[in-house]
Amino acid sequence: MVQRRALVAQELLTLREHGSPPGRVGPRQEIEMIERQPPVEHRSDDQRHVTDPTRTTQRVEPRHHPDTIPTPSRHHPETIPKPVRNRRRAAADGRIASSDVPVVSMSVSTRRYEPSSPAADWVIRLSRCVGGLALFGFGISLIIEAHLGAAPWDVFHQGVAEKTGISIGTVIVITGVLLLLIWIPLKQKPGIGTILNAIEIGLTVDLVMPLVPDTDLLVVRAGYLIAGILIIAVGSGLYIGSGLGAGPRDGIMIGLGQRGMSVRLARTLVEITVLVLGVLMGGVVGIGTVAFTLGIGPLVQIFLPRFALPPRRHA
Repeated sequence: MVQRRALVAQELLTLREHGSPPGRVGPRQEIEMIERQPPVEHRSDDQRHVTDPTRTTQRVEPRHHPDTIPTPSRHHPETIPKPVRNRRRAAADGRIASSDVPVVSMSVSTRRYEPSSPAADWVIRLSRCVGGLALFGFGISLIIEAHLGAAPWDVFHQGVAEKTGISIGTVIVITGVLLLLIWIPLKQKPGIGTILNAIEIGLTVDLVMPLVPDTDLLVVRAGYLIAGILIIAVGSGLYIGSGLGAGPRDGIMIGLGQRGMSVRLARTLVEITVLVLGVLMGGVVGIGTVAFTLGIGPLVQIFLPRFALPPRRHA
């Protein structure tokens, strides 16, 4: 406003110098002089004001960050969007919306889970745990009946059964209970899923194995092997995903890992040990052992996110 008055005063002075008396400068001439003045820009740190002498209102034009992408409008058709070169860095700095950058969730659970009550949550988790362990025992029975080689722990169970004359299912239960005793020095706390694991799998194996037809056809036996591995993977996803506690064998590896040993190294050493002991006692090793060892990990990784539930909320 001060600059506009200064320009008008300068124009009036020019008229006087050219011989125009002051009384001859009327309102119309003043309006014409004001209209001839160009807009004056006043810049600040946060915004730019464009002042038009012919208007009484002001238009506030916000300043965009140099890395943002302004949207062209009818008032600024010449605006050219500037690309953001590093969208991840820009998102980290808050310069673009986080939804523009794909975010990979590290959470295991991939489905919405909202139980109606804590009791309903327990029922859902317990049913998944029991069903998963039943599938686990069913899969073990199919692999053993395939006679193409079992998992390392089941080779050990077979060997003990051959030496003692006890059923494989009973050996699995006894082994699970004895392994829980090793949890004491490792300071591991069992959950209800841990106890069910130690008992239910062995009982299921003793119930299912007599029902599986025995055959010498290689194709059928291969089908038993493949189906058994897949069923164990699904059962593992349900059981582990219920979040009711680790199995007796996994708890030992977790305990060793908490004492400085790599979990992978602990698992490898334990499974090699039981495999060698099982072979020495008469357990069956074959292509099924290799297939289970190489295939169970990737398969569980596929099924676990589909069945996993969020961690339980403790009151």
